[in-house]
Order: sequence, then structure tokens, then C-alpha cells
Amino acid sequence: MWEQLTSNPLKKGLLLFFPVIFTLAFCLFFTNEFGNLVSFITLMISLWFIMIAVWMLVWILKKDCGTEKMIEIADTIKEGS
Repeated sequence: MWEQLTSNPLKKGLLLFFPVIFTLAFCLFFTNEFGNLVSFITLMISLWFIMIAVWMLVWILKKDCGTEKMIEIADTIKEGS
């Protein structure tokens, strides 16, 4: 899914900078109060980092587990801990 979203440079840019874009839109169209603006910026940054964390999780889970020897060592470490 990530490859489909990032195949187009415009879509990739929008995904990476959506907190900034939505914050500016919020400032222009909805509020001028500082407290609301800070809350909205915090929300957008939090959502952005959650998206990055999910992307990293998917990226890590797609990786190969390694050779049989590596898996055997990892299982031994899990059992020991």
C-alpha cells in the first residue's frame, strides 16, 4: 500500500507534510485563538508520528527473519529471557 501511495511524488509530499497543510488551513479558515491553534498543532503532529510508527512497524514486519541458524539463536534468547 505504501508503494502505491508514494509512487506519485505529489501524493508522497502530501502524506509527509499533511500536518503542516492542515494546520495552515485550520489557521486560515477556523480560528485565530492561540489555545486552539496549539491544540490543533499538537494533534496533527501526534497523528503524523503515529503514521510514521505504523509505517515503520509494517516495514520491519515485512523484513526477512533470517537464516535457520539466526532464528534458532533468537528463539534461544527469547526462551532465556
